[in-house]
Amino acid sequence: MIFRGPAIPPIVRACAVSLVLSGGAFSQRLETLVERSKSAMEANRWEQALDLNARAIERFGRKNPFLTYGAQFGTIYYRKGVCEMKLKRWQAAMESFEICYRDFRNAGTKRDNPFQNLALLKWGEAAMGAEAWELAACKFAKFTDERDKQRDKFPQGAFYINLAVCQY
Repeated sequence: MIFRGPAIPPIVRACAVSLVLSGGAFSQRLETLVERSKSAMEANRWEQALDLNARAIERFGRKNPFLTYGAQFGTIYYRKGVCEMKLKRWQAAMESFEICYRDFRNAGTKRDNPFQNLALLKWGEAAMGAEAWELAACKFAKFTDERDKQRDKFPQGAFYINLAVCQY
């Protein structure tokens, strides 16, 4: 009899192989969820898009996603917030936009999270939906101060009407 060391159960072997092979697959699976959520949003399937964004956050956002994926992970929170707004879930939307803005900040001139400043605008709109007028006005003012005039495109007419409604 030849001694070959302790027998490795098949389940342990399968887990080990899975771990080794999953390095690039994680980001590929995240990318798939993101693409599917964008398609659902374009088709106005807000519940489905919200579910896909929430799954992306649950699966890939547990252990400091900023370190793993950078500021670009904030786009998932932004899109999740948009879905929540479309479904009139104002408080949840405000929380999503806050996380996008606060936790996934761009560094220097890099714009890995193109929605960082726009999250302030949407946060204000969600606050309006929740009838939190002072909070909305505060977020609109902060957006005005921080936005990149060249890159942050938004419907200016609606913005100023919303600001006036909040101040009223």
